[in-house]
Amino acid sequence: MKLLSVLVFTFLFVSLPSAYAIDFDQYRISDLDQLLAAPKIRSGIKMVVPQQLQFRAVLAAPVQNCNTDILKRTMVMQGNKKEVVEKMALTKCLNIRSAKRASTSVFIEDKVAERLSREVKPGEVLELFCSYLYISPAGPTLLVNGFKKLK
Repeated sequence: MKLLSVLVFTFLFVSLPSAYAIDFDQYRISDLDQLLAAPKIRSGIKMVVPQQLQFRAVLAAPVQNCNTDILKRTMVMQGNKKEVVEKMALTKCLNIRSAKRASTSVFIEDKVAERLSREVKPGEVLELFCSYLYISPAGPTLLVNGFKKLK
């Protein structure tokens, strides 16, 4: 009986995806320069259909704290449960540069930011996996869900 319990537990553990795993296949390859070239708005925010995008960028500066209130409010407006969004660890941003050296700031999940801070130094190239959530006067608003350090 003990062996059966261990086998069932092992099967369930192996077959369930990790809470921290990221499905890289769901992210559409995109061009950061094209995204940043899109028309900006004058004020407020413009909702977009959320998209999962993947692109290369250079880390311009270390991870920093930032105000994520508008990000969280927008996520709730897009249909995410308020209780879930409020519990999410979203307090960090990072500055990145595109291939054409355009700079922008993006939000990053705290658990991803912690790993990025350990593994990547400013000036290094990354493959970023982001949720494109809305447009603000600063341009497209992205939330980094994962990354791969490129060599």
